Amino acid sequence: MDLDFVLGVIADGPTKSFAFRRLQYLRGKFTMYTLINEFQEMTEMKVRFALFLDMSRRFPDYLDHSAPLTGNVKSNYVDSTS
Repeated sequence: MDLDFVLGVIADGPTKSFAFRRLQYLRGKFTMYTLINEFQEMTEMKVRFALFLDMSRRFPDYLDHSAPLTGNVKSNYVDSTS
């Protein structure tokens, strides 16, 4: 039932044209947004990355989860073979 409805909408010419024009419009709006706010977005990304680096330097054990997981896998592997 749902598949028949979706296939009917896809096959409808005016609906396809409307959806295509709407997507083109939204793409244009997004492109305009990125052009206008490019420097602000880059600045925010740099600030967030700097905060992440600061956190990783202050709390290296808190952000590094590979060491505890590796230890658990090895201990489980040793327990299962003995």
